[in-house]
Amino acid sequence: MQPVIDTQRDLIEIIKNTSKFFTEPDVYKKAKNIGNDSSLYAAALEHILNSMKGIRIFERFGINLPNDSKHTTTGATIENECGEWHFDFKNCNCLNIEDSTTLTGYLLPPQLRELLINRIDTLRQ
Repeated sequence: MQPVIDTQRDLIEIIKNTSKFFTEPDVYKKAKNIGNDSSLYAAALEHILNSMKGIRIFERFGINLPNDSKHTTTGATIENECGEWHFDFKNCNCLNIEDSTTLTGYLLPPQLRELLINRIDTLRQ
């Protein structure tokens, strides 16, 4: 860790280093595979997140609103009978067990499906 001196430069470094889990760790292999096979390096992501644990990277900004006891929430309803759902990793969506309906209309792009199912490297350190 080091103190922030140049905010823009240091923020770029933080973002660059936290995105390294998309980068091939072997420099020689990286040069040969330009754009061919993308992989996620879960071990690298774990290392990055563990090294940054407890460090505040971004500071909130804005104003503090006064506490207003008159503020009420509208438009929300409580649903007591919502059925049983489970997360379907293959389709990245929640499925209703009774009728197999999906919670959202999200369709996983084929390239992302390939990356998530077949290209997560959990073994490299």
